[in-house]
Amino acid sequence: LSDSPVITASVTDVDMITGIKHSLITTLPAWAISLIFFFFYGMRFDNGNVGGDTYNEIIGTVSEIFNFNILMLLPVVVVIVLIVMKKPTIPTFVAGAAVAILVAMITQGASLTECITIMYSGYVGGPLRTAGVIDVLLDFTKKFAKTSRTMAFTTMLFHAVFFTITGAYYVSYPVVGGMVKDLYPAYGLDKKNLMREMLDTGTGFAPLVPWSTTGSYTATTLGVSNMSFALYAPMLWLSIIFSAIIALTGIGLAKLKDGSKGKEPAQV
Repeated sequence: LSDSPVITASVTDVDMITGIKHSLITTLPAWAISLIFFFFYGMRFDNGNVGGDTYNEIIGTVSEIFNFNILMLLPVVVVIVLIVMKKPTIPTFVAGAAVAILVAMITQGASLTECITIMYSGYVGGPLRTAGVIDVLLDFTKKFAKTSRTMAFTTMLFHAVFFTITGAYYVSYPVVGGMVKDLYPAYGLDKKNLMREMLDTGTGFAPLVPWSTTGSYTATTLGVSNMSFALYAPMLWLSIIFSAIIALTGIGLAKLKDGSKGKEPAQV
């Protein structure tokens, strides 16, 4: 339902459902460990009450700004139906966004201009901050990518660094995915590995990057710095650790179905 798997699936030429299933090899264990952590850590507060000034302020502010309505679930329903029907990724994403805009205009009183502005915010500026950086990072990847494992690992580092610089996966996914996706078959790797690695070092990493849209929103809403809550959000970094382990050991790396390498790509 998120925009990030839609974008990564599109730029890597991977079926979205196939890519999401492959991503479970890092996100599922990270989720399970996080669940265990929260269960035992939460037992420390079993006699406490949920509330407080900050909690009440957040709930009150959200209730004042948004008019909660059953129609707000309509975009989710539309996307789920289209996914089940196995419709193409981009049309599914666009349909969900279009319905969301319509619902916002009906239930929240938002104008079309406001909706478009909100969707567009965060897209501009990233490329200007990365002039010359892409070539350096790509050269680094090519230099150290001697095997399928080093290719997977250096690409993961490539995207993590690039995302940290831009703070926007709307920029990093198309740029890194578009430049690296044709290199993976040359190393006998399925492109769904690239989709998983970008999701782990993009969507999962985003709340920990203070200047990213997600990181800024999270820190502002919670009233704590990004590094302060990092320890209590293990799923954000565990999936990256698992992805690094898979890349370095080769265990879990999806190979091309025919087991052969693709044609050596031209210089990018």
